[in-house]
Amino acid sequence: MNLRSVRLIFVFGVFALAGCGGGSTTASSAFASATAGGIAALGSPAVQPTGAAGATTAVLHATMTITGGLQVTGAFDDPLPLGVTTCADVGANGTGERLSGQQPSFNVPEPPSTGGSAGSIGGGHTFGTDASVTAGAGGSYPGPGTYSGSDVTATQILVDPPPGNEETGNFAPTADVGTVIVKADGSGSYQFAAWEDPGSVIISGQVIWTCTDAGD
Repeated sequence: MNLRSVRLIFVFGVFALAGCGGGSTTASSAFASATAGGIAALGSPAVQPTGAAGATTAVLHATMTITGGLQVTGAFDDPLPLGVTTCADVGANGTGERLSGQQPSFNVPEPPSTGGSAGSIGGGHTFGTDASVTAGAGGSYPGPGTYSGSDVTATQILVDPPPGNEETGNFAPTADVGTVIVKADGSGSYQFAAWEDPGSVIISGQVIWTCTDAGD
């Protein structure tokens, strides 16, 4: 099962148990403090993502940086599902498949995975996350904006997990899940702080992405 399947299962479970309460659109004080001490100083990652000329769907081009107990920088392309062809559509309606009756969803980009494992970001590193925007009715994506607190759902970030090892490199939030920004052109960012794995390694980081239309 890949991270996006886990994401859907988790979101439906959360709203079945807790209902669809409104969330704050500002980060918690714990997250803000951690950001001030780390993420704000990260800047743009040095590694640039590769292009995807001629793609048949819109593509998110992402760079990511991890600091703290791990130091990792990488880049990747995230081709979106069939039917998602323009970045304006991504900004307005999210990254999910355009299926009849399906609610809009926006998933933080992650590299394509192989056999459910975290995908490559270059340099021998791998990365994955199930972070998504769940601010709208029923956990849907309501459109461009800044989201944090209960408006974002995230349970794991995978950074260089060894094959078959569910302990090392599998991080969970200790305070706030982070902040997702989505712009009308489909670009955006995800910033997080103080995520910890079972070995007590703590990381902070960011994912920044741009978008290109199909065929560009």
